[in-house]
Amino acid sequence: KPTVNVGASASKVMASRIADQKAVDAFFIEVVAAKNASKNVGDSAPKLKSHSWDLPNEWCVKQLGYPKGKTIEGCSVYSVSGHTAAIIQATLYCGAEHCENEFYLMSDIAGPRRLAGDVYGPWVLSPDRKSLFLGDTGMALDGKGRVTGKYTAFLTRIDTATLERSPANACASPVLSPGKQWIVCRD
Repeated sequence: KPTVNVGASASKVMASRIADQKAVDAFFIEVVAAKNASKNVGDSAPKLKSHSWDLPNEWCVKQLGYPKGKTIEGCSVYSVSGHTAAIIQATLYCGAEHCENEFYLMSDIAGPRRLAGDVYGPWVLSPDRKSLFLGDTGMALDGKGRVTGKYTAFLTRIDTATLERSPANACASPVLSPGKQWIVCRD
């Protein structure tokens, strides 16, 4: 009968979380360096205490692995849950009424990974780093996918390992509770 060494497993999990956070920390250092090197620094140099940065498009093209020479219209990086992760938003094309955006999650040593669809914030990363939560509001759908005419809130969970989405609750504007045990949101 196989045995399980819980201590070794817990040690591996902790080592993995530490490695993931070190990768995210290094990413944020690159973000600040890229912003400082850009011509758009302004009156004061950005610091790691910031929560969002508009970066040079060339930096975004390189970081996200777009083909050399690819042009984009904008590049922004957003801090998630106190620099435990980042969302990168690349604006590829803006038409008269709509911009095409791609969103990427930087939460571990795998580097930035593309998220499906729009994932506008606010965002919260769970303390175990397994779930990214984002809230939104809009028209509710019935069981057949038809608009009901009722305005509602949606909390979406994204599994950080698979990047799969699932509904989490009928609320928006998620934040991490002070004890870091719960995701709190508004209905």
